[in-house]
Amino acid sequence: MDNRRFYYLAEGECEEKLLKALKTKPALIHPGKVEKFNVVQRELKPNKLMNFQPGSSVVLVFDTDKEETAILKKNIELLHSLSFRVEVITIAQVLDFEDEIEHCTDVSKAQAFTKSENVSEFKSAVPAHMPPPQAEAGTLPGEYPTCSHTR
Repeated sequence: MDNRRFYYLAEGECEEKLLKALKTKPALIHPGKVEKFNVVQRELKPNKLMNFQPGSSVVLVFDTDKEETAILKKNIELLHSLSFRVEVITIAQVLDFEDEIEHCTDVSKAQAFTKSENVSEFKSAVPAHMPPPQAEAGTLPGEYPTCSHTR
């Protein structure tokens, strides 16, 4: 059995909600802490690094729609330079959440995935197509707030 701890840093709300929904089904992803944190635009601070335990896996989920990658590179280097070993796993989406849906499925437009009229409607519909999450602060069991990730 794999005893590693997993920490997921998701770039945006949609990625965060998708990871949390996938966590509810044990065979889909390793259980772990999911947090919205944009590793492409924000530098990891020492207090966040202290949360990672030796031997854990830190999964960075981000879009490739930004041309500036200096902060992302710095964050990855920082994780690799920790005095204790952590595995760094990067999951780079093709461009953004909608493009990833198009890339990973047989739909030509992400909106077709949820039979939405436009991207905005798609963003509202995505949570309805995910497995019901466990209740979090501010939500009822099975309720999911909509994504506000913009293009």
